[in-house]
Amino acid sequence: ILDGYLGARTRAQVAVDTGKFQEAIDALSHFIPSAGYQNATDLTLRALAHVCIGNTVAAWRDVQACIDVGKTDAFATLGEMLLKMDRLEEADGAFSTGVAINAADDRCCKGQELVQSCKDVAVLFGDTAAEDKLKTDAQVRHWLRDDAAFAHAVQHVHTHAYSMYHSNFRMKIAHAVLKMHRAVASLVSGEAQFAWNEANGCLHLGKSDVFAVMGDMLHQTNRFDDAVQAYEAGLSVNKADVVCIVGVRHVETSRTVAEAFGHESLAKIIHRLVENPKILEWLKDKENVQTLEAVQLHPFKFTASDPQLQLVLKMLQTSRKIEPPMKDVMPNEDITKEIEKSKMPLVFPTFTSLEDVTSYIMSYRTLVYTVIVSQYFVAPSTEWPLQDNYRMYSRTIGSGNHTVFHAVYGRQRSKMVVKLTHEKQELDFIDGMKQKPGHENYLVECFKWGLVNVAGYDCYMLVMECGRGNLYDQLHRLQSDRFLRLRCMEDVAKAVDFLHQHNYIHGDLKLENIVDFGPFKLIDFDHTIQMGAILPRHCTYQYCPPELAQYLRCDGPAVVASASFDVWCLGVLALKLFVKDGILVEFDGLYDETILDEIAAPGFSFQRSLLAANLSDRQLSYLSQCLEPNPAKRATSAATILKMVDMKEGVTATVAPVVVEEVKDCDLPCFWTLTIPRRRIPTGNQLRLMSCTLGMLPEPSNSGCTIQDVGDGIAVQADSVVVHLVRPFLKAMRLMVELVNFLTDEGAADGLPFPTFLSFESIDKTIQALDTIHDASTPQLAVEIELTSLVDRIETDGPTVDVARLRLDFIQVVQSFQQLSDTRTRVAELFDAIAANTPEAASSLFGYQKSKNGNLWLCPAHSCADSVSTLIFSGGWPCVWTVLTSAKSQRWKENDPRWEDETFHLAIQCEMSATSKSCSSEGHILSREMQFLALPILKASYAFLQCLVLAKSTCDLSIGHYFQYNLKKLNLAGKCLGALEAMHESVLILPTTTKCLGIFDKLNNPELDYDGAQLQMGLLRKAFFEFRSSVEIESVLKTIRQVDPRANDVVWLHNTCQIDGNDYWVCQDHAHAP
Repeated sequence: ILDGYLGARTRAQVAVDTGKFQEAIDALSHFIPSAGYQNATDLTLRALAHVCIGNTVAAWRDVQACIDVGKTDAFATLGEMLLKMDRLEEADGAFSTGVAINAADDRCCKGQELVQSCKDVAVLFGDTAAEDKLKTDAQVRHWLRDDAAFAHAVQHVHTHAYSMYHSNFRMKIAHAVLKMHRAVASLVSGEAQFAWNEANGCLHLGKSDVFAVMGDMLHQTNRFDDAVQAYEAGLSVNKADVVCIVGVRHVETSRTVAEAFGHESLAKIIHRLVENPKILEWLKDKENVQTLEAVQLHPFKFTASDPQLQLVLKMLQTSRKIEPPMKDVMPNEDITKEIEKSKMPLVFPTFTSLEDVTSYIMSYRTLVYTVIVSQYFVAPSTEWPLQDNYRMYSRTIGSGNHTVFHAVYGRQRSKMVVKLTHEKQELDFIDGMKQKPGHENYLVECFKWGLVNVAGYDCYMLVMECGRGNLYDQLHRLQSDRFLRLRCMEDVAKAVDFLHQHNYIHGDLKLENIVDFGPFKLIDFDHTIQMGAILPRHCTYQYCPPELAQYLRCDGPAVVASASFDVWCLGVLALKLFVKDGILVEFDGLYDETILDEIAAPGFSFQRSLLAANLSDRQLSYLSQCLEPNPAKRATSAATILKMVDMKEGVTATVAPVVVEEVKDCDLPCFWTLTIPRRRIPTGNQLRLMSCTLGMLPEPSNSGCTIQDVGDGIAVQADSVVVHLVRPFLKAMRLMVELVNFLTDEGAADGLPFPTFLSFESIDKTIQALDTIHDASTPQLAVEIELTSLVDRIETDGPTVDVARLRLDFIQVVQSFQQLSDTRTRVAELFDAIAANTPEAASSLFGYQKSKNGNLWLCPAHSCADSVSTLIFSGGWPCVWTVLTSAKSQRWKENDPRWEDETFHLAIQCEMSATSKSCSSEGHILSREMQFLALPILKASYAFLQCLVLAKSTCDLSIGHYFQYNLKKLNLAGKCLGALEAMHESVLILPTTTKCLGIFDKLNNPELDYDGAQLQMGLLRKAFFEFRSSVEIESVLKTIRQVDPRANDVVWLHNTCQIDGNDYWVCQDHAHAP
């Protein structure tokens, strides 16, 4: 007994460690008694598994049981276990509940602090600009270059905040660097107290020079007062800090320089300076003019030891008339009200660069100056007008040589983004491509572009649709879903091919420039250029083709824009998607220009990364063509990548890796209704004995299930177990209706894949009335927690809520709810309760019936198919049929009269029969009449198998990875078929037969190349699926069952509908295979 107990506990622990939480719950529940002696360790482990599947009600029940048996620190233990799994929200919930029960629980309080610290780590390292910020610190930059483990932790700590943060001691310093950058940004935005708290936090993390570095950063952005304050804070910690002492003096010098240069244009300044002959001679050198311009923009670049700059400063100080400040005057009340009303500055500072103006916008604060008063007022500004009714928020999406902000149009809540730039080239490109048909399928959709004045600064704007994230942000999700990766590459390759068809190359293909908009599309066309033009000296290091690297680092020849340039970048992008964590082996330990040196070196290739990629040999062959270092030998079309994904291992509907499953429940109804026939619904005892009507809303089925007409529904008593069990479904539906109503108001409810719900008011009144007679013993559905989170998002985000994202998350939550095993279990319990408590309704459960073994509920379409030995009529039929005869007939010719007396057996092949000798539904004897009916299907099957044999032998191609047919003894099958044709005249020829014969002729052409063979196999796949759905097969199968009562007892094939959407017909052996 003890061995069995320990074994079960070990299996449960292993299941939790591998993410199989329901399996762990089942194992633990098998030996945890419902009452009496209970082991706290076992209860805690089960609580952990319950939390991980979203069932917090059951989890807290187990934790309370732990407390009852004496483990008072159960919530702290559970929280720490969840924290080590990097499940921060769940851990926070456990710690918070522990604190709510006992405010003095020190472990839970510390746990809450640790969770908040981990969340802070996730936020800071999850920023797309995090790595660039880290590289500003010399020590961290060195670690990123030389410490592979540290670089890996930096890239992934945002999703594994606890485990990776604590696995590398250098992460604390990196954390401090990012906190320091946030502190500087907070100072800029006016949140001084938060900024200094952040800076002190950096000290605790070991960043002793935090105030000196902050002072330098603030000094370089011309925030002199803040810089002095930072240096003085550093001196309060260490009076001998030389950097801070020198920093204070440098700031004062910069302040003097800034006041001398003022806000005049450089031309006006030079006009005054040339009055001095010495300075005139000095300014004849263009480099000196550039130095002067740099000092005006960034006074910290002033070099006090330069005699010419000293002379310039002295002359500007004497020539500038400094007007005395006006006396303090209280602002006019009307003007103050107008400022508060507009939330925008009346007069802006003078900006000389886009970088300056975007920094100003991001500060969330503006200085307002009026001609009447000389005081400055701080007024928050979060919205900035653009053209027409477009408005820009101060919140950024990301930054580079431009900045992208959130944007809206009018009163719509649909999210957009606006990119501010100086590059008119991109706008011209967008303007031209907007006229091309189909552009919206491949390129980010642009709504408005042109000149704009933002904060008094002229630049260009480009208003675009807002996506769900770029490939860099979604790399983990893509690498966990093979087929999403392949679909992504298909979308990207088609988009690149679209550009090439219109004589453009993208010029900067990388993970960051592909965004998920539903389809994956291209963004950022700053470097898009027409083919034939000379490429500029620009690249993204890891994606740089060898010919450009040689031009940049080895004085090689200039590179002309061509499709092969994009093909290389596309190949690197694909390689990153298929190697672990997107890390290319060749660049391990290299940084920036050293990467270019490696690429430019003779003999460079991605061979090691290709060997590490999760790709088949044939896919690697295509990808290697794209990553050929010699541009003359490299693939010249994105179609090569399309070939890579359009393989038997690729993305066609026939290739998903599937596991044949045992028989499971049919699709069960998830959307229930309960009608109480009263305009004013009573409560309490008046409601208990009332009769209610239980109904359900029709749902589409993906597995051929059907539901009979619900009619008037099922009559149940209000206080019955049935109503008690249906209440959680009603509560979940109430939240769904609330979300649908919101999406309807936003114009985003069209096309939701749900049934039409009842009104919110009617559901809400029904639930409130039922709550007066039913307790809360039935746990809530897991989906209710997720739906509540979505509703809370609407209330929290208000007018800035991302409607498109909310809609997508809503659809995913509801679809997951429909497929969860917990949902099916709860519906089955409801069916059982109806059958047990309302016997008169048991026969009208919308056509559902119990299976023969009493374990499953089956719909009308599948109620006759509750074992492997029954033929299930569903979408798609087994279509590869052959006939078998006795061994003696193998020696006969097709016109031998003895065939007339021969017995023909129908064999329908299992669709995974390539590895099995007897893997078909042999057993039905074909009568003379049935021979005639089956002959057209037999002819089409034979023609199809001939194509498979030829494709396999000549090109190693197949119909699909998991559609595998036995191609042996095809000659014998052909002889039997010829004999049947001789016995029957005027046999119908199906379209499939004609198509397959045509494909066979093409495949048999010795001049057909591999690409042509693939094209023919695509046509064969299409004909194959059309054949499987044909009415001819359905008709003959049904006739067989009618004329031969024994057919139900024949060992037929079992139908499984898998995740790729295909119905697989398999034999008993494969149906029961693990």
